[in-house]
Amino acid sequence: MQMIKILLLLIFLILLLPVLGTHSSTHVNKFSTVRVVSASPFLINGTISPAGTYVLRFNNTVNITFFKYFYLSNDSRLYLKGEYINNTLTNVTTIVLSAQGGYTTINTYYIKEFYVNVISTYPIPVHGGWYEYGQYVKVKLPYFYQIGLIREVLTQVYANNSRVNPPIRVNGPLTVTFSFSTEYFVNVTCPVYGYINGTLSRVLSNWYPSGTIFNISTVYVSPYVKYITSGNLVGIITLNSPIIINDTQTQLDYVTFLRPVFGYVNGIAETIYSQWFNYSTLINIPAFINNGNYRINTVGNVTGEYRVSGPTIVNDFQYKQYLVKFPFPLEIYISNGTTSRTDSAWIYEGDNVKVLPQIYYLTPLIRYIIQEQTYNSPNIHLNYTTQYYVTVSYPIPAEINGENTTLSSGWFNQSTSIYIYKTYYVTNNTRIVILNSNTYFIPSLQSPTFIQIYYIKEYLVSLQGIYGNSSTVLFTNQIWDSYNATVYVPQVIEHGGILFLLNSTKSTYVVTDPLNITAKYLPIIEPSPKVDYKSNNNSVLVFISGIILATASVSLAFLVKEKRIKRE
Repeated sequence: MQMIKILLLLIFLILLLPVLGTHSSTHVNKFSTVRVVSASPFLINGTISPAGTYVLRFNNTVNITFFKYFYLSNDSRLYLKGEYINNTLTNVTTIVLSAQGGYTTINTYYIKEFYVNVISTYPIPVHGGWYEYGQYVKVKLPYFYQIGLIREVLTQVYANNSRVNPPIRVNGPLTVTFSFSTEYFVNVTCPVYGYINGTLSRVLSNWYPSGTIFNISTVYVSPYVKYITSGNLVGIITLNSPIIINDTQTQLDYVTFLRPVFGYVNGIAETIYSQWFNYSTLINIPAFINNGNYRINTVGNVTGEYRVSGPTIVNDFQYKQYLVKFPFPLEIYISNGTTSRTDSAWIYEGDNVKVLPQIYYLTPLIRYIIQEQTYNSPNIHLNYTTQYYVTVSYPIPAEINGENTTLSSGWFNQSTSIYIYKTYYVTNNTRIVILNSNTYFIPSLQSPTFIQIYYIKEYLVSLQGIYGNSSTVLFTNQIWDSYNATVYVPQVIEHGGILFLLNSTKSTYVVTDPLNITAKYLPIIEPSPKVDYKSNNNSVLVFISGIILATASVSLAFLVKEKRIKRE
């Protein structure tokens, strides 16, 4: 803490010493020194001194005065921008120094200026006068002086008779001359193409130099685009005053047709050739031009509606086509290599259309069988066979178109004749008997048909009775019996007034196939009542016999199950 107090006391004494020294010096007359550097003459206490460097020691007051301008000639001078006093820039012309015992330096800051003389026929925003060395004479370009529809346009600038491009750097005295050219305003009511001084251009409302030559007539802007001109100024015009051009032009474009085509120009049908068309002309080359069963088909780079908007090359081909129609969709092959499924097709003239072998289902129960056939004109008659589906509840023998066959569910040609046998003999000992059917005869099939069949199968049963092991035949009989029926052999028969008894333990048979039954009989001592063996149609054999044996009489009765069936 004591150390800090000592330091603060020392700092205070150091700050106080200059004040004490100054106070004491006011009582002593000292010498001062000034060093002056000037690029132009100046005055020291009213006495002129040439330009140069001076060192002056004095013990009293000194007045130093500098000139604001110092003319080197009529068109060049020095201009005082200020003085550096002890390296500090000031902007005064007179400096008063008192003897303080110090040292002062004064350096003048002069720049060189040159006079610029401006010569212009028309008003221009550039002034003449004094310009600093290195300064630029600036001209805002483009510049023009306008009165109404006439204007003077600054075109060239000269400095000391030499052509220069602004801005102009001032490196010495200058005479700047401005040159103008006259322009007139051309009012174009509608832009047109023309030649301006021989160059193809778009003529627009604008300022044009006096003497400009306009040529506005039929103008070819390219070999395939031209403009036809009409209006108040058509031909060659030399501009010498403001004018109004009230011209209109029609653009025509050359459309090249590599081959003539048929079409419509602005709605009018014609054969179209290469020619000039007005811009926006509507050309319609339909892809198809119909004429009943024939049409013209156009293919190429321009089809349909096209508005002319420039030169165009039309590379279209037109072909004649004929329409082939079918009663239903078919798979077809065209000789140009196209395959499709359709009920109609446009065929190029000279091409053939081949109908491929196929089946077309009109409904699930009606179909058409189509054979391969070829056509080359619109007049066709499709050859096909109509078939109907016949549903049979169970396959059965029938006569189809005069041939014996089995009628099953399947497809049959239209007009097929179908006759269903009521009794059909499969073999000489096997037959089928129709018990019931919704139809037996279809003379000409004209629609899908369902045939409901109820039938039975019958086998021929042949029964022969013989005498013991001999070849003597006591009786023979044949009947047709249904499958799985039971046949009973009579136990007792009468032959020649003699009763015979079946000599076998087997007297019943089940019908599963044709049967040939041989029954052996032996005579009984006394004659027995006559027993008849009868069959009615396809019924089962029924025998009732009575045998009375012993010394008085023996009777035996046989009961035979009878089944009646229908037979033709």
